[in-house]
Amino acid sequence: MLGTNWGRGVSRQNPHSLNKKEACETQQALADERQALAELSAARSKLLPWHNTEAKRAAWVLEARWLRAQRNCLDKATVAITTYKDLVEDARVGEEAQSLLCDLCWLLFNWAEERGKKIAAAYYMRLLDAYDDGRYLDIREGICTLEVESAPAFAKVWLERLDGQHTIRFLGKTPIDPTDVDPGSYRLRLELSGHAPLWYAFVLKRSSDLQLRIRLFPSVQLGADYCQVNAGHFSSGGDLRADGSGQTQERFVDSFAIARNPVTVAEYQSYLNAISVERPAQAIRDTPHGCARALGDGDMPVTGINLQAARAYCSWLSESLGAEYRLPTEFEWEKAARGADGRIYPWGNRFDANRCQMRYTRAGAPKRVTINCSDEDISVYGMRFSAGLVTEWTDSPFDGDPQAYVVRGGSFEEGADACRLARRHAFEIGKKRSDLGFRVVRQLPSGGGDVVRHSTIPSLLEDKPATKPNSHLILLKTDDDSTR
Repeated sequence: MLGTNWGRGVSRQNPHSLNKKEACETQQALADERQALAELSAARSKLLPWHNTEAKRAAWVLEARWLRAQRNCLDKATVAITTYKDLVEDARVGEEAQSLLCDLCWLLFNWAEERGKKIAAAYYMRLLDAYDDGRYLDIREGICTLEVESAPAFAKVWLERLDGQHTIRFLGKTPIDPTDVDPGSYRLRLELSGHAPLWYAFVLKRSSDLQLRIRLFPSVQLGADYCQVNAGHFSSGGDLRADGSGQTQERFVDSFAIARNPVTVAEYQSYLNAISVERPAQAIRDTPHGCARALGDGDMPVTGINLQAARAYCSWLSESLGAEYRLPTEFEWEKAARGADGRIYPWGNRFDANRCQMRYTRAGAPKRVTINCSDEDISVYGMRFSAGLVTEWTDSPFDGDPQAYVVRGGSFEEGADACRLARRHAFEIGKKRSDLGFRVVRQLPSGGGDVVRHSTIPSLLEDKPATKPNSHLILLKTDDDSTR
């Protein structure tokens, strides 16, 4: 055995020192893959749908390079794992080889999990189970702690698991002391008399500690037509078929309330009627494209308006109701639609045309329906019709272009790929479409947030302690904007 391993995992100069060559090559391969993905994402972010084939060719080359880099990661990982598994029984370097093998498995598990490679992630975790030298015991057991505070306090709290199990557990009343919870995707249901009920979505990573501070608002302030999305993190992007990058980013979004439904014909007609006397030219300009069709049934979502008209409606609504209403940013829209776990559709990751209003929901020609239709296109926060019905304006420029803004969501005229919630594409601000509408956001005061702490593990792969990627500590905003 020593003869076959000599020079591969054991240094020729010092037979009692482990050669980390294979581990270093694996680390470099992972770094190269991340760099290739970043370059691909940057190239695709500059492309607009109307760019010609030649302009898109460079992105195709980068995509091929990224796929090669992924294969190289798996190849290097296989060689490294085989090498250190062989050396575990070597009395001279076995202990160090075992530790290095554990570190590699943990590094590769995180990479595979980030890329959505569930089979590979499970394989690396099984290896870690088999070779753990004791440092990863808490990680392998995976138990997390959850702590919940609310303002005001004494809200009733239920915990629902979302990743396939859908179990519901009553935790008690806030404040909730640190409670053991398995890793996974969850949402909390908070109820307090006189306040709007709240869903709070979050993800627990292995052996992490999560502290949530949640702000509740009076029912009369929020209203039943809006769902509250509390301050916190969510997984944005990460769907190569939808957003062209395939790169997941953890983003923090502050508190806001978003309308459960898109703005309807009846609601928009109230705006046109209100301005028609004093501003008739604007009323004509903001009238939906294809007026007879767009202004049909009052419960239909309004379509055929440009970005300026959508903004004008929000301004009128703010003046009428005495509160600040606006269009959502693209990441507010994405979080409200996807929850915190980066799901592909509002209901999960498997597509079903019967769950939303899209091109093939029914036989025959595409057909728009009212917001009273029954379907399962409902997010974990309660926002409806994000995968289908109408595509929606956001108030975010498309990669800095002042003339093109991001539109989100699928529509009754589009196919399955348009229903993927990570999809973002550009549309010129002055143009109109028969399937393009909008919904509004009510501005909420800042406050609340999340603090996430991940286990720290001494690693042979680097000089400083290794932590779970994307770990973060967020300062929580209080009502007076101080921090703690």
